[in-house]
Amino acid sequence: MKNCLLVSLVSVIAILLFQTAKLIEPSSVNENLKNFESSRLLAESQVHLTPGSKCEVDENGQDPCPEPYYCTGGVCKHKNIFPDIWGTEIGGSIMVLIIIGFSSAGGVGGSSFVSPIFILMFGYTANEAVRLVYEVVFGGLISGLALKTFLREPKYGRPVIIYDIAVICAPLLSLGAKFGTLANAVLPEIAIVILMWSTSVLVLKSMWKNIKKNLRQDREARAKEHRAKEIEAQRENETNQEVRINTSPESRIDTSPTALKRSDDNPQMRIVEVRPFQDSASSVKTMETIVDSKIPIVVNNPLLKDLLKRETRRFPWEYYSQFITYLALTFLLQAINGSRGASSIAGIEYCDTNYWLVYCLGNIILCLIFWFMGVMTVKSKIIAREKTGMDLSDEYKLTRSNVWKLSLIALIVGFLGGAVGMGGATLVVPLLLSFGIPPIRATATASFLAIFTSSTSVFVTLVSKRVTIVDAVYLFGIAFVGATVIANPIVYYTQKYKRTAVLTIILFCLLFITLLYFPAYETWRLVVAKDETLAATALC
Repeated sequence: MKNCLLVSLVSVIAILLFQTAKLIEPSSVNENLKNFESSRLLAESQVHLTPGSKCEVDENGQDPCPEPYYCTGGVCKHKNIFPDIWGTEIGGSIMVLIIIGFSSAGGVGGSSFVSPIFILMFGYTANEAVRLVYEVVFGGLISGLALKTFLREPKYGRPVIIYDIAVICAPLLSLGAKFGTLANAVLPEIAIVILMWSTSVLVLKSMWKNIKKNLRQDREARAKEHRAKEIEAQRENETNQEVRINTSPESRIDTSPTALKRSDDNPQMRIVEVRPFQDSASSVKTMETIVDSKIPIVVNNPLLKDLLKRETRRFPWEYYSQFITYLALTFLLQAINGSRGASSIAGIEYCDTNYWLVYCLGNIILCLIFWFMGVMTVKSKIIAREKTGMDLSDEYKLTRSNVWKLSLIALIVGFLGGAVGMGGATLVVPLLLSFGIPPIRATATASFLAIFTSSTSVFVTLVSKRVTIVDAVYLFGIAFVGATVIANPIVYYTQKYKRTAVLTIILFCLLFITLLYFPAYETWRLVVAKDETLAATALC
C-alpha cells in the first residue's frame, strides 16, 4: 500500500513537471525562424532563453521568447490573460474556482493551493504567480467577510469579528504588505519558492491538527446522534407498551371525550408520564437539549444597555472610520510618490532619493500614527466596559505584552502576505486562540485582518502595472464565485453527514503534493535556467 502511494505521488509530480516544462520551454525559437538561414544563427544563440531572460527582437520582427512569453522591454515577459486567453488558462481558471471553493469551506485562504496552478496551467514563474494570488485571495476573503459580518457571539450579541484587535493590527499588516510586495519584485525566484514552501509547511502542520480535531468531533457527533436514536427508539417502545396496557380490558383509565376535555381545560389535570426506573444518563441528555448554553444575558443596567447598543452594531463607525481613512491616506501617499507604472502627482522622480525617502518614512510614520490611535481607541473601550460592569471574566485580555505580540505578528504576516501571497490566518489564529478567544471569533478576526494584507498587495501590484486591471477583476471574480457558490454547499453537506474531516483530508493531500512539487520544480529550473532563477531583479 505504501509503495503504491509513493509511486502515485512520484507519477503526479512527474506529470506536473512535464506540463510545466511544456509551458515554460527553455528552447525558445519560433519554428518560422528556421526557414531563414540568416535567422538560424540567431536561433542557436538564443536557445537558452527562459522567462525573465534578456531578449532582442530581430530585424524581421521575430520574437525569440517561448510562448506564452514575449520580448517586452528587452526581457521575456508573460502575456496577459486577456484578451488572448488560452485553453489551458480556461482549465486553470476552473481549477482555481474549485480549489478556492474547497479551501474556503475548509477555513484556509487557498494561496498555497493555487500558486502551483498559475505555474503549471498558466505558465508563470513563481514570482509572477504570487502577484496573481493576491487577487484570488482578496476575492475569497471578500466573499467570506460578507458572511461573517452577520454572525454574532452568543453572550452579548456582538459581531464575531473582534474589532479591538483589528484596529491595532491593520496598519502594521498594510505596512508589512507594502514591503513584502517590494521583496517579491526584487528577490530571486529561488528565495520566493523557499518562502512559499516554508509557509506551506506551516499550513500543512495546522491542517494536520485540524484533521485530528475534526475526526474526533465527527466521531463524537455520530455517536451522539446514534445515542439519540437509541433513546428515541426506547421511548417509542415504552409508549407502545403503555398503549397496549391502557387499551387492555383491565385498564380503568377514563378515556372518554368528557374526561379528555376536562384534562384539556385544566392544565393541572393533564396526565403526567411517570418513569420510576428512568435511566439517569438519558435524563441528563434530555436536559442538554432543553438548556440552551447560548441564551444571551439579560441586561438591566442602563449604562450597560447604552454601551451594548454601540458594541452590537454590525459596522461600528469608530473602527471603520480609522480603517477607511488609513487606506485612503496610504493610497494618496502612493499617488504622491508615484511608482514604476504611474508618475508622481507631486513630480517626484521614480527611484531617486526623494522617492525612497517619502516611500519609507511616509508609510512608517503613517502606520505608527494609526497604530497609536488604535491602541488608544481600544484602551478607552476597555475602560468603558469596566465602568459599566460588563462581565469580562471569560473575555480575551489585551494586555501590554499581548499588544506587542499582536503588533509583531501582524508586521511579519503582512510581509509574508506581500512576498508569497498568503493571507496570514494560519499564523494569526493560533496566537488569538492563546489569548483565550473562541475559535469562531479567532477565525473571523483573522480573515478580516487578511483583507488589509491582500488589498494593499493588490493595489501596489496594479499601480506598478505588474498585473492588468482586466486580469485582476477576472481572477477576483473567479475566487468570489468559488468561495460563495461552491463553499456553502460543501459546508452544508459535510456538516449534515458529519464528515467535516473529509474536506480537510482532501486539502491536506493537495497541499502535500504541492510541497513535493515545489522542490522538484525549482530543481528543474536550476538546471534549465540557473541564471534567471538565482538572479535578483532591480527595482529601478
